[in-house]
Amino acid sequence: MTNIAALPPDPLAVELGSIVGTLERDLRLQLAAMLAEAREEIATLRAWRAEAALQLASLIGPAGPPGERGDRGEPGEAVIGPAGEQGIPGPPGERGAEGRTMAFRGAWKPATAYEALDVAMCDGSSFVALCDAPGACPGDDWRLLAARGKSGPPGAPGPIGERGYPGMPGPPPASLECDGEGLLTLRLGDGSTLACDLYPVLAKLVR
Repeated sequence: MTNIAALPPDPLAVELGSIVGTLERDLRLQLAAMLAEAREEIATLRAWRAEAALQLASLIGPAGPPGERGDRGEPGEAVIGPAGEQGIPGPPGERGAEGRTMAFRGAWKPATAYEALDVAMCDGSSFVALCDAPGACPGDDWRLLAARGKSGPPGAPGPIGERGYPGMPGPPPASLECDGEGLLTLRLGDGSTLACDLYPVLAKLVR
């Protein structure tokens, strides 16, 4: 085996190690001294606090009787702070019951069985049932949904329609009679009659 000779120590490294060791010792001594001073200050403050509490207790006498109630002061100004952060969402709730919507049942009929939220028409207005078996409409268990509107103005006349087919021939006349009161009666073959009062016309001719 080959023997390796040990290298001599570096003077610079030795000097640096000595300086670092000295600084470390000085720093520890300073920290220990500062810690001791801080403890002494804390002990002094505690003693002063205890003495001040004793002096304050000797100055305060026993509590006196309560005084009369004072007048109510003016309300202060409301101070609204900033909004807080949003909280953590809670767990989902249970599923609710199935909802119901309005069901339009047309015109109201006494024989029809109605349930809550059924809508029925009556006299041009619409009503919604407030409960099952609401009874006659309108009534206490019905609520007006839409009232009947007013009639609008008459519309414009429409165009003349086409001429219709000729009708069946009517029965032929059978007789023509005139009584003493001036009533002219035409009897048709099917037994029907047509009457015409001639008295107003005859009265004007006599004058």
